[in-house]
Amino acid sequence: MTRSYTGLCDRLYKPPRMTWDEVDLESADFTHECFKLRTSKGEQLSCAYFEIDHETMIFKDSGGDTANVDNEAEDKEDGSEEEIDTSLEDTLILYMHTNCTNLTTAKEVLPVCKALNASLLAYDLRGHGKSDGEGLANIETNILDLERVVDWSRSKAKKIILWSRGLSTCIAVAFLTKMNMKEHNINKNLPANSFVRFENPIKYLVLDTPWGSVEALLKDSINRVHAMEFEYIPKNLFDLVARFFRRSIRSRSKGMDPFDIKPIDEVPSITLPASFLLPTIDDYIPFYHGTNMASAYGGVVFARIFEGAHFDKRDKDTLVGCVKHIHSHIL
Repeated sequence: MTRSYTGLCDRLYKPPRMTWDEVDLESADFTHECFKLRTSKGEQLSCAYFEIDHETMIFKDSGGDTANVDNEAEDKEDGSEEEIDTSLEDTLILYMHTNCTNLTTAKEVLPVCKALNASLLAYDLRGHGKSDGEGLANIETNILDLERVVDWSRSKAKKIILWSRGLSTCIAVAFLTKMNMKEHNINKNLPANSFVRFENPIKYLVLDTPWGSVEALLKDSINRVHAMEFEYIPKNLFDLVARFFRRSIRSRSKGMDPFDIKPIDEVPSITLPASFLLPTIDDYIPFYHGTNMASAYGGVVFARIFEGAHFDKRDKDTLVGCVKHIHSHIL
């Protein structure tokens, strides 16, 4: 029981900091740039921006050798020109990693970027990787950080796909809920004949291993203890654990009650098209969290179920499976 409790607490509010080197970001067919963004609190977020290297796109010929080619339209044997898909130009994927990891996991979605002709921006969440901060920041601070990153992204693209994984999905959902309210309040108060409208820059949402609430996660941990068939454990002991858990989170997050974090209650109001990636053998966030979230979601949903655990590297085919739905629904 102690192991389940401390494991959940550590992953939520004091995850191990996993650092990285710039060489870890290198990838064929993409260039990257590392930089820092100053937050509203004067701290730094570590970011990495990837773009397709159109001038030196690398491919393997039939003999297995590599060659550098121009990615301009080329003449076919019949004399016609090969068309390049430009339907999603000015599109950027903004990637948010799960807890206990860092921005380097964003490299998994580079095949999706390539298929969409999109750029990629990833950042270390506060208290992770090379970003400032120690441990968990409260949800409002994380939303402010994401707002800062979105503002920067708008200088690079007109269409943003917000891609979040694991515990960062609650930040993405809370951010979009706030954006919906802001959009409604601003546009409602504008004159009827006004040509100015507030528009949410996020056009598509990907939720990889979303979860319904912190309270449900704690109950899942308790259920795991029951499943181990130990000797009888009194219920009031579990209640005591829950109180200590909430008190610990409050003290480290400036009063935030973790039981107030309930993405399952917020997703019905979000109407963006979305993809849900749901691993079947997740040892951290049970499968039912994702299915319940997808069922409650307010927009058009594409659900991709696959074998995998929470921290497993995502299979390329699983991720690229979202591309067709994005093509069909992104505005």
